[in-house]
Amino acid sequence: MKKVLIATRNLDKLEIVTKLLSTSILEGTKFYSLRDIEGIIDKKEVGDVTNRAKEKALNVFNNMKQNDFDYIIGIDDVIKIKGKISENIKDYLKPILFEQYLEENEIISIVRAFTFIDQSGHMENTITEIPYEYQPLKETLDLQENSYPLNHVMANIDTKKTVAEMTKEEGNIYYLKYSKEPLEYLIKGFIKEEVI
Repeated sequence: MKKVLIATRNLDKLEIVTKLLSTSILEGTKFYSLRDIEGIIDKKEVGDVTNRAKEKALNVFNNMKQNDFDYIIGIDDVIKIKGKISENIKDYLKPILFEQYLEENEIISIVRAFTFIDQSGHMENTITEIPYEYQPLKETLDLQENSYPLNHVMANIDTKKTVAEMTKEEGNIYYLKYSKEPLEYLIKGFIKEEVI
């Protein structure tokens, strides 16, 4: 059984990524997070989304006392609005939520970078982009009470349900629809290299 460490302490992100990676290629894999190991100190990452994912994976790879994981995976995400990547979504929260910054049905995408490192230190990256449509807020929202308030205005482009309205299973299926191909391509490349 393969063992994979996701370089995050965020349980929501761990759950999403575990579902994404539990495809037929990594079926039967045991997933771990930084909550399962000791001695890794989080560091502030810099640069674009790909570099931040890389730095997260490398921080773990370089500072782990004993690496018995087949892969270490760093993940970072940003939002793409009006065709541009925003590294800091907090700057746009109030305009998106309360100031009609976006038109109804305008596309908002979550851009997620993945960096995989195997035990030998070989590293590969991929990026996924998950599109949503903007839907105006339907109810009053207190920003302090919600960990990710955009879930209330980002809707599945097929069903028009917001992320907040979708079940976890519906959300996972939607993520997988846009992430499976690039992730499987990256994983197949690693497996192919291991066989050679």
